[in-house]
Amino acid sequence: MRGVVFLFLVLSAGLLCSGCSCPDEDFIGKSRSQIAGMLEKAPKLKDGSFRVLYSLPGCPDSTLVHHFHRNKESLLNSNAAMLSPQWQCFFHEDVGIWHSYRLTFDGGRVVRQEEHRQPHWVYAEP
Repeated sequence: MRGVVFLFLVLSAGLLCSGCSCPDEDFIGKSRSQIAGMLEKAPKLKDGSFRVLYSLPGCPDSTLVHHFHRNKESLLNSNAAMLSPQWQCFFHEDVGIWHSYRLTFDGGRVVRQEEHRQPHWVYAEP
């Protein structure tokens, strides 16, 4: 019986330690251009684009809409993206959970970042 309990504890600890295999990234102080460059080099969707959520002009800042860009120039040339105070980006799946970062900009630089997690099916590709 002790062996079973020990094995359970070892496996549980292993699962906890494996949690998120993604490295914690510090985006604070980075410019929109730097973030766009990082997005361009990050893993992309099947069609070669990357996903960034940002608000549209005239909508509440908290309402972020899905946008897809193929390169950093496309993102940086979007007036809506440049005016939006927040971007949600760097979507990646880890153990059936989607992770992303919500970045808040002030003066063109990231001043706050939050990690978001949602079930796999929310952002699954067809």
